[in-house]
Amino acid sequence: MSDTSKKFKTILLILIVLTFGTVISIFIGFRILSKNPDVLIDTIKSNATLSIENLHQTATRDGKQEWTLDAKSAHLIQSQAGSQSILENLSIVFYLENKNNAHLTADRGVLENNTSNFTATGKVVLMNPDYSLQTEELRYNHQDRILYSIQPADISGEFLHFRAEKITFNLHTRQAHLEGKVEGTIRGKIQL
Repeated sequence: MSDTSKKFKTILLILIVLTFGTVISIFIGFRILSKNPDVLIDTIKSNATLSIENLHQTATRDGKQEWTLDAKSAHLIQSQAGSQSILENLSIVFYLENKNNAHLTADRGVLENNTSNFTATGKVVLMNPDYSLQTEELRYNHQDRILYSIQPADISGEFLHFRAEKITFNLHTRQAHLEGKVEGTIRGKIQL
C-alpha cells in the first residue's frame, strides 16, 4: 500500500469519527434540552432582544378580534427568518362567531410574530362549553384559523370521548377532523 493511500485512509477515518462524534453530541444535547426545558428557557432569555413580563396581545382581522393572548413572560428573539416570541404560562381566548369562545392554556409556546401562527407545548388544554381537548403540543395557523395537533390528543365532552394521533380543528366551521388510530366512546341515545 502506498504512503498516499495510507494518509487518505487515515484522514477519511478521522473525518468519519469526527462526524459520528458531532452527531452523538447533537443528539445528547437535544435529549438534555427536551428533558429539561428550563435550561432551554434560560438560554433563550440570555439571547432575547426583549423580555416582557405579563404580556397581553390581541389579534384582529377586519376589525374583529380573533384571539387574545396572555403570558406570564415573553422573550422576543430576532433572526433573519423573522421574529419569535418565546412564551411561558400562556392563556389564549379564541373568539368564535357563536360566542362559545375557546380557551387554551399551555406551559410554553412560540409565537411567530410575522404571521401570528404559534405552537403551544407542555400541558396543553383547549376548552369551550361543549368539549375539552388535551395534548402535549398544539399548533395554530392564523391565516386559516385552524388548530392542529401532530401529537396524540384527547377530546372529551358530556357524551363523548375520542383519542387520535392527529387532530385538526377549524375555528370557522367548528369541525374537528381526527386521524390515525382513532378510538372513542359516544354515550347516550343515538337515533340513526
